[in-house]
Amino acid sequence: MSGRKLPGLIAALASAALGLTCLPATANATTDPAAGAAVTQPQAVRLQDADLTLEVGGPPKTFSWPADQKNYSPMQVSVTAPPYTRITALDLHCTQGHQCPTTIADDGRSATGNFTVNWSFTDDIEVTLQATDDAPQQGGTFEGSISLGDQTRPITVTILPRTQPAVTACRKALDQLQVREGMCFWPQQDFQGQIFVRPRPSGTDTCGNINPAKSAVNLTRETRLLYAFARCDLSNFITQVEPNEARSQFGPDTTAQSWR
Repeated sequence: MSGRKLPGLIAALASAALGLTCLPATANATTDPAAGAAVTQPQAVRLQDADLTLEVGGPPKTFSWPADQKNYSPMQVSVTAPPYTRITALDLHCTQGHQCPTTIADDGRSATGNFTVNWSFTDDIEVTLQATDDAPQQGGTFEGSISLGDQTRPITVTILPRTQPAVTACRKALDQLQVREGMCFWPQQDFQGQIFVRPRPSGTDTCGNINPAKSAVNLTRETRLLYAFARCDLSNFITQVEPNEARSQFGPDTTAQSWR
């Protein structure tokens, strides 16, 4: 290396060193690692697509607020459960030895969590929900919410009708009679009380009287009609039950006493 080039090299190294000492050195700086800009709230992101279909008596299921790999200042997570569900877990996936306390209400209707220091959003925030026993028999779609900082997103869940156990019971009862098709009835709404079975092959349309019933399962290949009194009078028509359908109630205190 020539003597004329050395001073230039020393000057370049000195300039580079000077540039490094000008960078912020605060340990708690909250910056976007990619752009270097301050980040105080998460971007508007949708909840992760997930199976949010629940069954009464079924297992809990989890949905996520997807991580965006950014750094944030302290903030709170708030969750409101959709109607007829309860929160069983709130996991902030707190890392780096930070304390991130979470609290779930005794009834499971709400939960909160807190990032108490600057944090990196590197793992999804997860909320686990379970359908409650008071969910409507016919099921339905219900909405709650989750808030992260000043961003709020809906939580939409579908609760399935509580009909599968009734269908299974009806199939078992028909199998015991060694028949493939028929109707099953219960004296109370929501498939409560002693089941009674009426075998009926498809292709038959005769009227049959039954003990008073408020729930029914149709395991034939045809639509079946229910009537409020005996003899299947058209003026007493209540409702129809489609093939493989379970009806947990026919109306407010409505009772069927004949069918075809």
